[in-house]
Amino acid sequence: MSLMSAIRGAIFDMDGTLLDSMPIYETLVPDLLKSMGREPRADLYEALRPLSGLQVAEYLRREYGLTETARELRDALDRRLERFYGEVAPLKAGVEDLLKTLATQGVKMCVATATARYLTESAMRRVGIMRYFTRVYSCAEEGVGKDDTAFFLRVARDLGTAPAETVVFEDALHAAETAKRAGFVVVAVHDKSAERHRTRLQEVADAYVESLEGFEV
Repeated sequence: MSLMSAIRGAIFDMDGTLLDSMPIYETLVPDLLKSMGREPRADLYEALRPLSGLQVAEYLRREYGLTETARELRDALDRRLERFYGEVAPLKAGVEDLLKTLATQGVKMCVATATARYLTESAMRRVGIMRYFTRVYSCAEEGVGKDDTAFFLRVARDLGTAPAETVVFEDALHAAETAKRAGFVVVAVHDKSAERHRTRLQEVADAYVESLEGFEV
């Protein structure tokens, strides 16, 4: 029996899974901090990876002694992201073919992301894949991050599929671990940003793929 034979629902991460968008996050926050006279620490990227937009802003305010409110910091980051998602972020290889195949098989699909919903929907409309998804779930709107099983369970409940018949496509280790703890089928998608976690992702996930191109459904 194949991995996908009993699948009725699919939850897709966006950054690093659907879109080749992770490189922006390597420079986004450091550039903002430098513009405010702060020197980013070497471990900043890893510290921020599990956090939603507002959580990032709160972290920066706390850890770097910034006087701006969390909302002001988030807005500054969002303005930079609006340009990126609205004009630049490209699809990863194989994404549209996979979505078409799943749609023809009647699999219900949604997006679950730490990125703001309006940014997510802007990018997905631009690259032409919004029509495949019933809904976009943003950690900020849901009030819970991908480090909490409640996030994925809530999404599956809305989809109307049990975790065991729902596949989660993720590139991030923390999210893959959370989904697996919650009982989902997990497909880890390689992204350069998570290369250092390759071995652990291969251990955690039900399948690890270098690309969604040619993924067998």
